[in-house]
Amino acid sequence: MHTVPLRATAASDPAPPTLVFDIGGTWFRSAHFSPGRPLAQVQHRPALSFHSDRQASPASLKEGLIAYLVDTAVGQGARQCGVSLGAAMDARSGQVYGSGPLWGSDSGTLDLPGELARRTPGMRWQVANDVTCALLHYASQLAPQSPPLRKIMLITVSTGIACRTLDLRTREVPVDSFGLQGEIGHLPVAPPQWAPRRTVDLRCDCGGHNHLAAFSSGRGLRNLHRALRDQGHPLWAGSLLARLRAAGAAHEAALAEALQAGDPYALMLLHLSTRAMADTLRCALALDPELDRIVLTGGVSTHLGEHYLRALASHFDEAGLYLTSRFDPGYIMSRIVIATPGSADGLYGAGLQMREMAREWTP
Repeated sequence: MHTVPLRATAASDPAPPTLVFDIGGTWFRSAHFSPGRPLAQVQHRPALSFHSDRQASPASLKEGLIAYLVDTAVGQGARQCGVSLGAAMDARSGQVYGSGPLWGSDSGTLDLPGELARRTPGMRWQVANDVTCALLHYASQLAPQSPPLRKIMLITVSTGIACRTLDLRTREVPVDSFGLQGEIGHLPVAPPQWAPRRTVDLRCDCGGHNHLAAFSSGRGLRNLHRALRDQGHPLWAGSLLARLRAAGAAHEAALAEALQAGDPYALMLLHLSTRAMADTLRCALALDPELDRIVLTGGVSTHLGEHYLRALASHFDEAGLYLTSRFDPGYIMSRIVIATPGSADGLYGAGLQMREMAREWTP
């Protein structure tokens, strides 16, 4: 089991400011964290990844990440640093197993906490998974409810996809014997079928075929669109999305505008992209009836908002939970929410995690 902090923070907390990082597949962010206060001096830069530099090796990308963390920490005179990292990792030790969005199919492990400690003697580091950190931030703001929530699952739908489940009664994020939980983005899924005998097969960032993230992540949604376009989907040529893209609009903004206008191609694209996600959510609720809330965050779900929720609901209308959905047709969707802006921030959660570790280090 992995215990996480859930205590509310107060502005009077005497803990010193902490430098925090959020390392994702699109952006690297840093900020100064003080409990109970907004993040200060927030900075961001494009991520170092195999997508941003196709010629870089995984080893050089990892070295670039370490250099960024060390140079930023030393340059700002930090004494303690918390890192929220978008990677599969051992929650108990911080050992990094791999990151599809950052390093592609590379599976070489990285002792990031050890390497950071070696290069910055006297500086304290805490490395945690970014979804865990986002969940910590969300859970720290929960108001009392009746009946009390039992478990919360937070899913990020962004450059990659992953989730974490927190038991609010024990303050624990359960992990397996390798310190892992919730790497759902790499679950194999059925490829979407858009016409009889016409399916789309896609490769995941990790190198595998037809994983959840290959269709439902931000990159997956874009790659699915490209595949449908290249396969000559009949709705594409005359779609509003096609016109917006031809006029120079960015894919994400064009998709949101096309969905708002009810463009049939955009609606179909989102429906196909969310099918595997709906299957995953349905299965999660069937296996664990104590999941009282499923929180969606990440650029895809938060940017598309109600359109994303409606796409999920359409799948649950087609096939819900056996018997439960007959007794309560709204059972699944009543448990799913999209995080409001800033309410599930891995950057802030890294500070909460570091604050908890600082208590353990204090004699």
